[in-house]
Order: sequence, then structure tokens, then C-alpha cells
Amino acid sequence: SFLAMESCTFMVMAYARYIAICHPLRYPSIINDQFVAKAAYFYLARNVLFTVPIPILSARLYYCGRNVIENCICANMSVSGLSYNDITINRLYQFAGGWTLLGSDLILIFLSYIFILRAVLRLKAE
Repeated sequence: SFLAMESCTFMVMAYARYIAICHPLRYPSIINDQFVAKAAYFYLARNVLFTVPIPILSARLYYCGRNVIENCICANMSVSGLSYNDITINRLYQFAGGWTLLGSDLILIFLSYIFILRAVLRLKAE
């Protein structure tokens, strides 16, 4: 959940930079205490909604026999891999959820920097 939280932090920071550069006079009215509180609630809700199904999906699996994880990171997929059940649903959820969360953050960060670059290049042209 920390990866998603960090990614979300970078997304909100990119938005704040966009507002600071492209709309500097409106920055104090947009980025205020209320915005920070809403961003914090968004972080929390998003990470809880994404991470709660992971242990639920892992708990439904049947574990018996080998209980040694082959790597040093005790990640969900490593633990799920120890079960004798089909873990396709776990893999699909992790893949789709990861790309949805991190992919959307990456796209929004990239767009904010494109808008910033466009605004800076306009200033130079004038």
C-alpha cells in the first residue's frame, strides 16, 4: 500500500506544481487546508479500498506443506504462491489494480508536466 500512497503523493504534488505555475494568483485559494484534508482522505480511501481485498483473496486459499518463501520480500504473490489453489484471481487483481492505480497516477503526472511545459514555452514566446 505504500507504493500506491507514494504514487498518489507524487500525483498531488504534480497538481500543486501545475496550479503554482499555470495559475499562480489562484494558488492560495485552490491549495488550502481543505484541499490538503481532501487529498489525505483520498489517499486513505484509495489505499484502503485497494489493499483490503488482497488479504481476503489470500485467505480463501488452501495452504499446506511448504511454507518457505523463496525471496526476501514477503509480498502477497509470494505468500499466495505457497498455496495449492489456483491463484489466477490474485494475479489478475494485483496486475489490474497496480496498473489502474499507478498507471492513472503516471498519466496524470505526465499531463500536469505537459501543461506546465506548455505554459513555460508560451511565456518564452511572448
